[in-house]
Amino acid sequence: MGSSQNSTNSFKTSSFCSEDCCCVGVKKDGETFVVTNTTGGQPEVKFTQDEWEAFIKGVKNGEFDPEKL
Repeated sequence: MGSSQNSTNSFKTSSFCSEDCCCVGVKKDGETFVVTNTTGGQPEVKFTQDEWEAFIKGVKNGEFDPEKL
């Protein structure tokens, strides 16, 4: 299992991430949520509190499960 915190850039990653592979990293910057690919050199995508909450609710509801995309 991977680390839940990426110490080099303060992005949090899932405990299910493999240390041998890239993961999605998330951090909060003030009122903004920032998402990136932790392999480095990837662009960051920023979301408002409302956007982030809607996304998390969708994830928990299964709306982004691979078979539904």
